[in-house]
Amino acid sequence: MGIRDTVDFDQIPWRNGRFDQEELERLVAQSERMDRLWQALAEHPGQRTIVFCCSRRHAVFARDWLRAKGVSSAAVFSGEGGDSYGRSLEQLREGKLETLCVVDMFNEGLDVPAVDRVVMLRPTESKVVFLQQLGRGLRASVGKTRLLVIEFVGNHRIFAQRMLHLLSLSGDTASWSDLRKWLGGAEPVLPAGCLLDVELDAIDVLKQFLPTGATASVEAYRGMRDELGRRPMPAELIARGYNPGTISRSAGSWFEFVAEEGDLDELEQQVVASLKDWLKTVETTSLNKSYKMVVLRALLDQSAFFESVELPQFAKQCRRYMLEHPILQRDLLQGNHAVDHHNASDEEWTAWWIQWPIDRWLDEQNGQRWFTRKGDRFGLSIECAEELRPDLEAMTEELVDGRLARYIQSKRLKEVSINELSFTGKVSHTSGRPILFVPTETQQPGRPVGPTDVQLPDGSVWTFKFVKVACNVAHPVGQSKNQLPDLLRRWFGKDAGLPGTDFHVRFDMEDGSWRVEPVEASVVSEESPETQETAAQGFGAMLQPSIANSAKFTTHVPVYDLVAAAGTFGEEGIPEEIGWVEVAGHKLKPGMFAARVVGESMQPRIPSGSVCLFRPCPTGSRQGRLVLVQLNTHADPEDGGRYTVKRYHSTKRAADDSWEHQSIELQPLNPEYPPIEVDEHVASDLRVLGEFLEVLDASL
Repeated sequence: MGIRDTVDFDQIPWRNGRFDQEELERLVAQSERMDRLWQALAEHPGQRTIVFCCSRRHAVFARDWLRAKGVSSAAVFSGEGGDSYGRSLEQLREGKLETLCVVDMFNEGLDVPAVDRVVMLRPTESKVVFLQQLGRGLRASVGKTRLLVIEFVGNHRIFAQRMLHLLSLSGDTASWSDLRKWLGGAEPVLPAGCLLDVELDAIDVLKQFLPTGATASVEAYRGMRDELGRRPMPAELIARGYNPGTISRSAGSWFEFVAEEGDLDELEQQVVASLKDWLKTVETTSLNKSYKMVVLRALLDQSAFFESVELPQFAKQCRRYMLEHPILQRDLLQGNHAVDHHNASDEEWTAWWIQWPIDRWLDEQNGQRWFTRKGDRFGLSIECAEELRPDLEAMTEELVDGRLARYIQSKRLKEVSINELSFTGKVSHTSGRPILFVPTETQQPGRPVGPTDVQLPDGSVWTFKFVKVACNVAHPVGQSKNQLPDLLRRWFGKDAGLPGTDFHVRFDMEDGSWRVEPVEASVVSEESPETQETAAQGFGAMLQPSIANSAKFTTHVPVYDLVAAAGTFGEEGIPEEIGWVEVAGHKLKPGMFAARVVGESMQPRIPSGSVCLFRPCPTGSRQGRLVLVQLNTHADPEDGGRYTVKRYHSTKRAADDSWEHQSIELQPLNPEYPPIEVDEHVASDLRVLGEFLEVLDASL
């Protein structure tokens, strides 16, 4: 129930997304406002009511006002001056108390299911807090048939945002256009049993705050910031249907606007002050095609933003990125081109790529040349202090993703009809199982959402469940058990979804029906047949089943029955101690162990079949260390997994007061083998078990 507020919120200063607390408190404590509440309470009775207030004094005021009307009431908040928390709560549960006037302490954690009426006397700025308050009354209880929420609607834009929060209760994100339709008389889409009733004069107030143009995007930004607990990215605004470009044009640039909103930390402010011309270039450079943004995206993906890259290899990666993207590939496949992008040799395509986006980036823009080329090496020529590099990289990525999202959105208008849709999903790995990651609805409009019947190559029909970025469940029609992992392993083998593999499936819409088939896959390497041997077979006479206790970690270390692959990941196993081996010339410590390494990717340092000594990985950075890594393929990592030995390399970025991984790469020493790139979905399934120390016996 929405009722017109009597407070003139234009009189209350608004600072950093909040009302001035003292002035708010003074104006909401008005008898006229309480008279409006009293009328609403009389028209919509309840047995147990929570009244959310803006301060302690406001809660006491509301309690005393209600008591004067003959309503049993208590004021409960942290600190002194209120009523007993425990006694008041118990009296409310028992029905001896009708109303609790509370402050923030009751946003969450309160469990009084019998509450059947909630009053919002406080104009809550935060969506999270508002929904927490709303949730205090949504618990089911015997004899409770409904929850009534009484909300004041005032002359400020936050009340319009509040309506958006209510319109999104069905699970969909509501936009300003949804609010405009509802205010115009359209029925709102709400959960079953819900009714949204707002007084006509309150509706008239809300109509005043319907934003247009840049204002709509600004309001969307602020609303998403409240929802996410951080500033939203341009790409996220685009996904919600807003154009961040209107914000940039109004404020001068994206980050000038973000700075005005108070959403840049100290280091980000330094980046804007010292490198605003670069950020402006990324934001405004012309995009007749997507090529220039693809160059930046590829540099970021390879953690090579501040490093030069070899153009032949880099161009090859850009080509692959574009041809695998369901929308961007059209820049290459439509129109007349001087090169056949699918069939041209790497050398031909590299020459074409250099002629277009590479040379364009080498031109002067905004008064500076941002990139340099020396022979086959291409790289950024920005002078940036070391401590600012993570923030500059992240801010550049923010703009690049926004521009690509906007570009892709513009191309969607020229898409083929819905009956000709197709897209690919990448097989990845999470919690011990292969799953499919698919394009978002923004990247691939028209792709399925929710349970969808799909025909397999053998003619059988399965139900695939598509969620925001993935398909995590699939099973034959009429069954319920998830069989997607089994299907993917049947198509691609036991390595389906593991790091270092590149398996895909293709979904096609034909005559209104979806079909799926596996795409020819590639794997970074195949291990030699020796990989199939057990670890115990490879130790020969070195292995001693038992030794004296005095020799343990003095002259001998334990041997575990795992085979660590030097290419991809070895066979699945649960490591168990199978004996001991003697180690000469090394000071041994508890925790050291030995295991076999099979494969050629770590040659010449580690010959295939070597028995190797490992120690627990020391604290601190693992960067550049040769490590034994376990990929968890069970629900519990203690149950074992699959193993590889590689050089550990990661790039990090600043995150609040700490650092977080931006990418992890497990690198071979043999240049004939590619690295294993670990994406965010798999990173949590990796465990570093030990650091390689030396080869104990390479003769096997």
